[in-house]
Amino acid sequence: IQSIHSQDTPITNCLKIIKETKHDFKEFKQRISNNMFEIKNDTQCLGYLIKKGLVQEADFLMLELSKRGINFRDQVKIATQSVIDKTKSLYNNYRFDESEFATVSPAFQWAQNTEYIFLQIKYSHRFDAPGCLESMNEHFSMQENSNKFEFHAFCIQGETPIKFYLALDLFGKIKEEGTVHSSSSVGRYEIKIKKETAGYWKRLLDPEMESPRNMRMWLEMREKYLEEIQKHLDQHDSDEDKRVDQEIEDKKNESLENTTKQENIEKESKEEAHNDDL
Repeated sequence: IQSIHSQDTPITNCLKIIKETKHDFKEFKQRISNNMFEIKNDTQCLGYLIKKGLVQEADFLMLELSKRGINFRDQVKIATQSVIDKTKSLYNNYRFDESEFATVSPAFQWAQNTEYIFLQIKYSHRFDAPGCLESMNEHFSMQENSNKFEFHAFCIQGETPIKFYLALDLFGKIKEEGTVHSSSSVGRYEIKIKKETAGYWKRLLDPEMESPRNMRMWLEMREKYLEEIQKHLDQHDSDEDKRVDQEIEDKKNESLENTTKQENIEKESKEEAHNDDL
């Protein structure tokens, strides 16, 4: 057994016993039994045994706690879940060869202010489909003094290995310094890309690049910076770009129309299914 104590784990009598008895289970049992008055109130010992894989010792300690009517189930639940999560992650990391992963272009939405491009990537090929919950090895790359951006992540959805891959030629140049990222919520990934030169982009992508069908405007983020963008455009006297308010309203109406159409389709499908049942 490796050294037990660390800066975050104060030494208790139980942990001393584990260290000093090492693989002598008989000695472990005797010393635990003799010190149960103190050990029964130790909230670290049982969890430590489980996390270290000392199953026989953990089983004995649970038996002794049970005899004394001590509730230890929360400790067991937390410790075993920690072990399950770590081993599951390890298993999934090496469960498949990279060649076995199906490559999928993820759905994403975007917005901007004068300094950054905001991307929110969903681990799914459609916005209306569930996102993959077990993503791993998320990575993005960009070329300095360039407009190239790439992102990939791997996930296991059910029994299907998936590689989400996104490659974009952006409207303007970007820089890695100042670019930050985070896993915003389960099934999603956010990145704030620093523009090389502050300003307003008329569009996200290079005009020569075709817009992906699963790309859309990030309306909530867009509205957050609407005033800043409008002020920038007013200062630069760009008549062509001063209609930001109308652009947002048009995007809202388009989104609402698409939602209504989808709801109508689902409603018709349910009615047809109901009629078939009759």
